[in-house]
Amino acid sequence: MGFASVVVRLQMPVFLYGPLCWEPLAAQVLGDEFLTLTRENAHLPGYALHASASHWWPQICAKEGRVAGEIMQGLSSEAHERLAFLAKGLGLELEKVVIDHNNQMLEATCLLPTPCGSTPPPPLAV
Repeated sequence: MGFASVVVRLQMPVFLYGPLCWEPLAAQVLGDEFLTLTRENAHLPGYALHASASHWWPQICAKEGRVAGEIMQGLSSEAHERLAFLAKGLGLELEKVVIDHNNQMLEATCLLPTPCGSTPPPPLAV
């Protein structure tokens, strides 16, 4: 008797922004299923990206504005765990947010700093 492989698909979409929207990086993080995912443009209202002196990737913070990114639907639980592992290494958490997808507000998960500060860090003094 053999074992069947069971893939659990998550119902809640994931919103990715910044470098994680770059296809080679997203494919590396999400694995082979990246090629089969539905990916569409979306926005995260109430947040903004800013450069950071302490990180090579843009930092996100709660403030007036909106962040452009992609919504990915149909992630497996394994891909979700891979995102959570990456998030932890970057000092982020997968949090529930409300995104704007084609003028429709949807609940999704998103990688956000812990805690997501309301103000960005001070600019670099050069």
